[in-house]
Amino acid sequence: MIYITLQDIRQKPLVDKILQAEWTDDDIERSINEAEAYIEANLIKVGYSREQLIRSLLVKNLVIKYTWYVILRDIYTMQSPSVGSGQEYNKWRDDVDKILENIKNFSIALIDENGNVMIPQKSIYDIRTTTKDVKRAVHMGKDWEWAIDDKYSKEEITNIERL
Repeated sequence: MIYITLQDIRQKPLVDKILQAEWTDDDIERSINEAEAYIEANLIKVGYSREQLIRSLLVKNLVIKYTWYVILRDIYTMQSPSVGSGQEYNKWRDDVDKILENIKNFSIALIDENGNVMIPQKSIYDIRTTTKDVKRAVHMGKDWEWAIDDKYSKEEITNIERL
């Protein structure tokens, strides 16, 4: 368990359902691990590191909500797989998925515990330019290697006489 603890889940609103289903700590831990893997897999694709995600309260809340969803999904499936419509727990999955989509689209920013906006460390986007095949007049490199290509400059043009 990386982002949350058993105590985060053993509080309302699921405590009664967990007791009725006679779930053990191991059962809850499996649900937490599934939720953490789901959230982390979505956000690491955006470029966030685990170290960044651990510092975000939003990520912690997302893991809690998704764990609630996983627990109730499994409890209802175990008790009556063909009866439950899942309306009670799908709301948490849908909320989490909506927030994850907004983070991926950069409509929502992750904030660390100090209130600083976290920038993804590795971009999933490839920067493309329309001038990648244009030959450069001056190549960037060590300053003693700089030279202007003959295709762009002629001696008779650059040495203009003053009138």
